[in-house]
Amino acid sequence: TRKFRIILLLASIGVLGFWQGQFISIAKLSGWLLSGVNWQMEIFLFIVLVAGIMAPLFLGKQFYCMYVCPFGACQELVGKVNPKHKLKISPKVAKWLRYLRYVLLVALGALLCTSLDISIENFEPFSAFKFQFASLAVLILAGVMLVLSIFINRPWCTYLCPTGAFFSLFMKKTKGKENSDENNTTEK
Repeated sequence: TRKFRIILLLASIGVLGFWQGQFISIAKLSGWLLSGVNWQMEIFLFIVLVAGIMAPLFLGKQFYCMYVCPFGACQELVGKVNPKHKLKISPKVAKWLRYLRYVLLVALGALLCTSLDISIENFEPFSAFKFQFASLAVLILAGVMLVLSIFINRPWCTYLCPTGAFFSLFMKKTKGKENSDENNTTEK
């Protein structure tokens, strides 16, 4: 129901976003790959990661992106300011824009393979929840995405999020339908 959805979104933003500062990101995944998981501090997030991989694989739904991600929740709530007057993007342009998520995922993966000293966190808006530690670039990126959310349904999630692209790699293929996240990002 709509009331439950709003409570879920607010809980995700408040608890996982601002209070805990816990979210799955490419930076978090790369940290786990390089240093391992701190089981005492991050067991919940690791369980969410496993559920985030299993749900698309078996159910064809983006569990993490639609129900857990604090930044996705922020975009959805901001989008409710202007629910009926969203910018119409042609299906052909939208299809090409959705590939940007995968380009960013591959680019970040390539950066991780180099020995360059680059903070991957600066390429995703998630650390904006820890605004006292976030870089100016992250704060600007998050702000721009939230403003765009007034006019475009979840623009970061739909067109740019490399973490969402990672999870969508596990999407169950369905007959007669293109394996698309568009249906999942508009789900209410």
